[in-house]
Amino acid sequence: MGDAAQIIICNVVIDELLNKNLVDKAAQVGDSPYDSLSSLAAKYPTHIQNLRGKGKGTYISFDTPEQIGLMMKMLSVLISESVVCRVSDCARRWSLSRIYRYFWEPLKVLLTD
Repeated sequence: MGDAAQIIICNVVIDELLNKNLVDKAAQVGDSPYDSLSSLAAKYPTHIQNLRGKGKGTYISFDTPEQIGLMMKMLSVLISESVVCRVSDCARRWSLSRIYRYFWEPLKVLLTD
């Protein structure tokens, strides 16, 4: 049957998600960074490929032929700005949850270098 206290907590969380429309809001939050990154992908198709994650909130990822180089350059920028970024070891995908304001200009600079 389950722990009654945990079931109550779960119901409260579900109510908050539904009442405040948080799933749709999360998708909208990701629209702006996705659109910006899509523009960069159109301008630099050799650097940003297979962009995905539209409508998935801030989980946006893309492929790039120079994964390690771009990752290291971006990490140096993000570390210098004290921004946390998660990179998957196997796919080297960027999680763009907290780096929006630090991401676009440094990425444009790195792509033109």
